[in-house]
Amino acid sequence: MDSRINKEIDSIVESKMTQYGNCAQASFSSLKELLKLEEESQYLLKALYPFPGIGMTFGTCGAVSGSLCIIGMLYGIIPQNYQEKSEKAAKCMSIARKLCSKIEQEYGSKECGEIMTKLYGKRFDLLDNEEMKAFLDANTSDSNCTNVVKFAVKTTFNLLSEE
Repeated sequence: MDSRINKEIDSIVESKMTQYGNCAQASFSSLKELLKLEEESQYLLKALYPFPGIGMTFGTCGAVSGSLCIIGMLYGIIPQNYQEKSEKAAKCMSIARKLCSKIEQEYGSKECGEIMTKLYGKRFDLLDNEEMKAFLDANTSDSNCTNVVKFAVKTTFNLLSEE
């Protein structure tokens, strides 16, 4: 990835994380902006609100969820029946698997709780005010969730650019 695009992605992600404070919404809206997608997506952006850690239960990382939504918007299908197969559907799942694999290679998991433990040495219950304060205090430039979102957005952007 050229350094100009890399810097542009960093800037967009940082802006979206400041705006939303939500990894799923930030990854989705960053990719939407980068890819110049015009589809009406306010409802989807709103629907992504509970996706960080899947309801903050330490499940799938929101940066993964938001990125997968963009992949689905571009390559997903609405089958006429559950047996319908298509090249587009296969491409969608292939890109999704590659993204998940690259996240797992980089962070050891695609699960929020495990990524959080790797970054911070522990999990934080972000619904608890004291835990949220400790989480924000623990953020450094080298170790924070914004960097996970940047990685997910860059990886997704690269995977989509290869198609």
